[in-house]
Amino acid sequence: MLVAEFGSMAKAAKNENVSHSTLSRQLAQLEDELGYLLFERPGQGKGLNITARGKQLLPKVQLAVMTLEKLEQQAMQLFEPLPSCITIAIPDFVPASISAQLCQRLWEKWPQLEIVLMQPSLFEGLRLLMQQRADFAVVISELHALPDFHTDVIGDIQTGLYVSQQHELAKVKDVGFSDIVPYRVLLPMSGKSGLSFVEDTQQSLQHCYIQSTQQTYALCQAGGGVALLPEWMVIKLDKDNPLYELPIHLSRGSLRFKLELLVNKQFAHEVLRKYIWEILSQLMQEADLT
Repeated sequence: MLVAEFGSMAKAAKNENVSHSTLSRQLAQLEDELGYLLFERPGQGKGLNITARGKQLLPKVQLAVMTLEKLEQQAMQLFEPLPSCITIAIPDFVPASISAQLCQRLWEKWPQLEIVLMQPSLFEGLRLLMQQRADFAVVISELHALPDFHTDVIGDIQTGLYVSQQHELAKVKDVGFSDIVPYRVLLPMSGKSGLSFVEDTQQSLQHCYIQSTQQTYALCQAGGGVALLPEWMVIKLDKDNPLYELPIHLSRGSLRFKLELLVNKQFAHEVLRKYIWEILSQLMQEADLT
């Protein structure tokens, strides 16, 4: 497979840390067993060309190698002890009931597992992972690729931009983002990592970064400014003094964000990672948040 990728016996041998002669002999033996050539050999110093039959066989070989690697990984995990303690960072952008049910399900499956449940702001989970202070974090999908982390989508969450009923913007019929610029915008605490899309998309707004969504809601209700809030929270809490949702027309539709579960790729317990992702996805769907 590597010979086909590099088009060179020497490069493939160097990548696998074997001698050129060893790899050449193994390829010749394979071709003898198959009864046909996999590569044309133009001559010394020239690259190898994969044959028509080789091209037909290559996808099957790639699939077989991937399957074997996966089986090997799963076999190792069957005998790998789970960690005694894990730290999960879930912002209050997600209902606390979901965090509680997740912990309960984990304890039902692994009663001895110790869980540290953190509640960072929406954009601080990534920083906790980078600082190795958390094993798992629920965050809003980043604009940038995060090569050091496993990323699993757990669902979407509907949000809106809200102000108090007494706020000046509540009297404006058609609100654009330019109308918000003169006013304070209440946002979750910045990740301060250079990766959070809030920092990437900063405009000339008067930002006020806040630790929790509950604090953001209270400040918004008191007239402190424009708040980005999850729809479920506003519906749940708005009884006596409802907030006003700004009728902003977005070119890409509604303010709907993807929530992801991030795990550092060095975290070795694949079974645990998949279980947490599956339970979170299920709970989000059951709560009708996706």
